[in-house]
Amino acid sequence: MDREYTEIEKNIFTEFGINQIPKSITIDSKDNIVTISLNGKKVVEDNMQVTGNAFEGWAIVARVCSKKNVKLSVDGYISFPTDGFIGHGHYSRFIYRIMKFKEQYSWFEVDDYLQKEIENFQNFIKSNILVNNTPTKEAEGTDRIDENSVEKKLEEDGILRTVLGDNPNIGIGKVHRQLPVGLFCKEKSKHTSVFTYGHSAIDLWNKNGDTINVVELKYNNNMIGIITEIFFYSNYMLDLVGELGVFSLAEGEDCRGYSELKKGITSVNGIMLANKYHPCVNNGTLKVLNDNSNKSLKYYLAEYKADIIVNIN
Repeated sequence: MDREYTEIEKNIFTEFGINQIPKSITIDSKDNIVTISLNGKKVVEDNMQVTGNAFEGWAIVARVCSKKNVKLSVDGYISFPTDGFIGHGHYSRFIYRIMKFKEQYSWFEVDDYLQKEIENFQNFIKSNILVNNTPTKEAEGTDRIDENSVEKKLEEDGILRTVLGDNPNIGIGKVHRQLPVGLFCKEKSKHTSVFTYGHSAIDLWNKNGDTINVVELKYNNNMIGIITEIFFYSNYMLDLVGELGVFSLAEGEDCRGYSELKKGITSVNGIMLANKYHPCVNNGTLKVLNDNSNKSLKYYLAEYKADIIVNIN
């Protein structure tokens, strides 16, 4: 049975032309603030980009519709781990994301419980050496026409640059695929993981001088979570190779372009690239995403035609 929607949720439906919001999210407005409530169990157990966890997109949507400050809370803190940030990849990424989002958008706030967790995570970062996981083999291909094959085509010399044009101009640096974004305490092992690893990776990236371009690619998958993914990946890269980055580069083989990564990057371009988008992902939400306090980060919205990409010779 469908739940009864709040007035601000109905306004979102009208503004963006959608007809539902995930049951695990509630968006409500009172006085001068909009409160978004997530399901604590989903935060801990599910990927960040699933519709019910992608708070970044919903927060921006709420901001667009209301012009009010947006506050995040969670229904069910009992689901949260109580033994720190190691071994809880989805949860640790969530706290990292709300920490970064709160830092960069003055209109966004969190409840007292989440603020305390942000402070705990900040202390965790200061007290530990956090390293990335390195690629150990080249990215695999496929004969199927799917996101993987489109990604592989875009890796070829000049293809991604042709598709993007000046949106943005990524330069002539080689494009690489599948850069891992796991994070570990001191060294990589299943007992030291902070963020999720394994299949967690940036789809496409390249280096252009002191700028890193990161691409989140979608093929026939229009989800609001693309905002969450590009926000996380862009911030992760800035913390990994930025001048003031708090993560450490691990030693690794020259695989998937890893040897090109050095500290000292001054800017990150986060590029969303899809052949179709969720109705809430448009130039209006992109404008709000770009109106952030960290001028080293800039986001782009680009589109491609799948049939053209997969058939380029």
